Amino acid sequence: AQDEFGQAACTGTVGPRQELSDTWAFADGVWKRLAAGGHVPQSGQLLSSDPAISAIVLVGHTLAHTDATATQDTPGTWKWTGHRWSLLSHTTPTAASSLAYDPVSRRLLAYGGQQPYTAGPGMGVPNLPGYSRTWAFTGTSWVELHPATTPDQAPGVLTASPDGHRLLLINTFGQTWIWTGQDWQRHPTRGGPTGSHGPWIGPLSAAADPSSGQIVLLVPDSNSDDQTWTLHADTWTHHPATP
Repeated sequence: AQDEFGQAACTGTVGPRQELSDTWAFADGVWKRLAAGGHVPQSGQLLSSDPAISAIVLVGHTLAHTDATATQDTPGTWKWTGHRWSLLSHTTPTAASSLAYDPVSRRLLAYGGQQPYTAGPGMGVPNLPGYSRTWAFTGTSWVELHPATTPDQAPGVLTASPDGHRLLLINTFGQTWIWTGQDWQRHPTRGGPTGSHGPWIGPLSAAADPSSGQIVLLVPDSNSDDQTWTLHADTWTHHPATP
């Protein structure tokens, strides 16, 4: 994600023996470690730019040692101010797997989805209900939204449209949804994950390419090669090249 100074920043951990809590910026082709000050989030799950506040926002957690053997995990939402992390909220979007800025409502949205799972006879594992959940950040807390139209229950990734005017959701069924500011609206597409190329297996990664007017989607696949797809207007195209 990019901050108001034009730098890309990230934070993360290395485990299980040591929590690093490092924050790095990528600028002019070089990674540089930043002095982030105290109260640094020790792990980040979701990261996105928020142009409304000219900052990078991180959903993650900190770890506090309660005694010699136990630790306390405290979730929260932080912003990067250019020289340190500042806590915005003790709330997080439950079960969300993707975070992005919505230019229509001018706030951050988070999405999480999962297909229902029905265990076979004798498997000894419980059935799992599916879900499709949308969250919005008010600036002080995360609130779950209940739109009239809900995307199909499936993992998905949020990304800006190529023109930067809308927020899109792409799920593992190859469905594309547009956030209107209040509701999800299905955007019909063709040529997606059918036959040998579907359904996609998450987690998906997506980004808009304004120069070509398309969305670039990376689909990891543990059973075969990773896949790269592009969405131009309403047509998906599969490409053999992957990083």
